[in-house]
Amino acid sequence: MRFKQYPKYKESGIQWIGKIPQDWETFKFKIKFNYKKGKTIEELEEDNLDGFLPYLSMDYLRGNSEKVLYSKKIYGLVKVNDNDLLLLWDGSNAGEFVVGKEGYLSSTMVKIVNNKEISKSYSKYLCASFEGILQDLTIGMGIPHVNGDDLGNMQIVCPGVETQSEIASFLDKKTLELNILINKDKKLIELLEERRVAVIHNAVTKGLNQKVKMKDSGIEWIGKIPDAWKVVPFKDTIETIVPMRDKPTSFTGEIPWIRIEDFEGKFISESKSQQNVSRELIREMNFKIYPIGTVLCSCSCNMGKVAITTRPLISNQTFIGMVPKENITSSYIYYLMQIASEFLNGIAAGAIQTYLSQDEIKALKICKPLKLEQIQIAEYLDKATIKIDKIIQRVEKKIELLEEYKKSIIHHVMTGKVDVKVGDKNG
Repeated sequence: MRFKQYPKYKESGIQWIGKIPQDWETFKFKIKFNYKKGKTIEELEEDNLDGFLPYLSMDYLRGNSEKVLYSKKIYGLVKVNDNDLLLLWDGSNAGEFVVGKEGYLSSTMVKIVNNKEISKSYSKYLCASFEGILQDLTIGMGIPHVNGDDLGNMQIVCPGVETQSEIASFLDKKTLELNILINKDKKLIELLEERRVAVIHNAVTKGLNQKVKMKDSGIEWIGKIPDAWKVVPFKDTIETIVPMRDKPTSFTGEIPWIRIEDFEGKFISESKSQQNVSRELIREMNFKIYPIGTVLCSCSCNMGKVAITTRPLISNQTFIGMVPKENITSSYIYYLMQIASEFLNGIAAGAIQTYLSQDEIKALKICKPLKLEQIQIAEYLDKATIKIDKIIQRVEKKIELLEEYKKSIIHHVMTGKVDVKVGDKNG
């Protein structure tokens, strides 16, 4: 698409914007906008009762929440309508703007209210244009949060109402086109991930020879298995290692302290944050070391994340270590646990954050082929999953580029670098 510039420009005096069209104006954010902060609600209902509305968590607004909580109207709550502009005030993504849905605002967000000189449709793109800068300005050592003064003093640029409408209409159309492409690619990734699970499930429960006689395993999440395979208690094939809840008092040593962020792929060997602990401190604090070949399984957040240790490691209580006995291989457990994760999620305890205990893991019954066949299955899956993972990575990279392109278009349009009215005609 080819764009043309506005006829005349002037200096905005704002470093990240530079020159702006001659008839555009600059303001501080607080001149054109104010905001209302959400409230904590003590009593929430799981059922959508008459007169209740959803409690707007970020997961719910992003469409990631399976469990929606509801609240009745209480004095002091901030009511949100569809398409209201919201800002995440506290948390790891503080400074992120999102489009609202009907409900009551949570205490971690604020509702942005524009004055009559700026349209609501234009406001969402205006805020998106400086979102990255606002996120860089968040403060707080533990939980980051937006600084109200930084937000209020943020320098913004704004054209007249007619141009605002033209810009919003153009960006609505352009971002919709890009979002359709992005969503198609996200759907493709979902299908590829489903295919990956199906390939693993078929191999670790049915084997590689599809012509062998089958029998019912008696295990719901496994189904039928080859007639020669055994169904055994998982506890007979592994020794479990449950780490301590304490955190090391010092990170100077040779044994990596790993976290969920360090899980990438089949194997794990180091801490990305370079947090290592000395053997002396490990003895003093009675930490348990995972030996080489331990299969680590996340038992709390990110349930089902699995990796095999290739060197001695330690961690916090987020994981359970499974050390294979002589009759089973690490690689077979690695793939088996990936298909068992959905079942394990269903039995994990905890009202707010689920947690899987070693007793629940050891109580599993699993299917177990002979060791040679386990090795063959794992080798097959190594190759098959790598192919699928490479396709997923390429699609993810495409999505990343489309997101970057979308941000670039919004930035250039919202800072007046291109005249969308002329561009739309000639593009």
